[in-house]
Amino acid sequence: MNCKNCIHFSLCDYNTNHSVIMPKVNLFFDKGAERCSFFKDKSKVIELTCKVGDTVYYFKTLQDGKNTVIIEEDVVRQISINSHGKFIVLSFCHCLSCNDFGKTVFLTKESAKQALRERETK
Repeated sequence: MNCKNCIHFSLCDYNTNHSVIMPKVNLFFDKGAERCSFFKDKSKVIELTCKVGDTVYYFKTLQDGKNTVIIEEDVVRQISINSHGKFIVLSFCHCLSCNDFGKTVFLTKESAKQALRERETK
């Protein structure tokens, strides 16, 4: 691994002049190591779409004989990762897939309304 693979790369100048990497931090390098002790492989970092406490808007299909789609609103209670991927957990054990963001799950009501309008015109 090299410095470009580290999540601290934008704050670090080890790769250019081997000076202090992060402000006010003294770094100790392992003998023979080619990276600092603060190296974190950014390929192992997951950036979440939302956080606990965020409000999300999602499509819900009503069982009214017409399959009417409405926009529901709820608050993220938990974020879980399992063998199938990332999920956000809402109240009453309702789970949504993080893969659905931008398709059927949205961070703003306006974007949900726009997506619903586009869906209805198809």
